[in-house]
Amino acid sequence: MNVRVTGKTVELVDTADFHHFAVQANADNDDNDAALKASAAGQMRGETALINSHWLRKAGQNTPEWLASLDAMLALAASKGWLHGDMIQAHVQRGTYPPDSADT
Repeated sequence: MNVRVTGKTVELVDTADFHHFAVQANADNDDNDAALKASAAGQMRGETALINSHWLRKAGQNTPEWLASLDAMLALAASKGWLHGDMIQAHVQRGTYPPDSADT
């Protein structure tokens, strides 16, 4: 699963992939931080991102199976030290990412 930041738009894509988690971003960290904060999705911290787990629940699929998989992903993140309160740490992948709501 990925959080895609394109301009001021933040969306959750690749929602069926619980084995990978990253922020895909076109912009620099200041612009990414502004977009993540404006959407309540999270914030930048240095070269990584912190994504709000409550935002993930709202942006994802509202099915018992999907929510159970998200809970398992968050539990794994907690066991690795990647969960900070309600925020899950994600690395940032830089590139050219077009908005693509069809992936969600």
